Parts: sequence; C-alpha cells; structure tokens
Amino acid sequence: MKKLWGFQNKEEMIEAYKKQFQRFGWLCLDSIEEDLKKKEVKIITHNNFESQPYQKSFDNPVCYFISGYICGFVEVALEMEALRCYEMRCEGKGNAHCEFRMKPML
Repeated sequence: MKKLWGFQNKEEMIEAYKKQFQRFGWLCLDSIEEDLKKKEVKIITHNNFESQPYQKSFDNPVCYFISGYICGFVEVALEMEALRCYEMRCEGKGNAHCEFRMKPML
C-alpha cells in the first residue's frame, strides 16, 4: 500500500493520515506508540467527531466508527494483520482524550 501511494516509509503514511483525519473533521491524532514486544499499538486522539456530542454522557466508549477505521489504518500503515481495537478512554465518557489499543486477534 505504501508503494502504491508513493510513501517512502510508515512515518510518511502516518503523517498523511494525520492530515486526512483533520481535513475530514474526524479527529486530531496526537500519538501512535508501537510496542513490538507486546505486538500492541496505542493511539491517542482528541476532538473525535463521534464523542464530542456526548461529553461526559456515557459510561462506555462511543467511538465505534473511528475504532474500526483506526484499526484498519494501523493494519495498513504498520503492516500488521487481524487486529482487534479496544477503546480504553473516551471523550464521550468524560476523559480528556480517546485512547485506542490494538492487539492481534490470534
């Protein structure tokens, strides 16, 4: 995928997606942390369009669309397969940001 779109490395792809997320008005991507030993990725976002209307209204995370989209993004950008995404923190629950963790399903 990187070569198809002309990216030289994963960092270029991540930067392009950061800009795309903001252009679409979906979210601001703050950080991506990859733990190779645990095979886990953590993403921090804020101003997520799914959670903004629900500030402090819910007990559970509400970012279902973004969770799925980010999971697919990580699979492509970091060349990982069959990930499952868990939203650990959510602005809709009153947290300061949304935090997503991805791990392989198998």
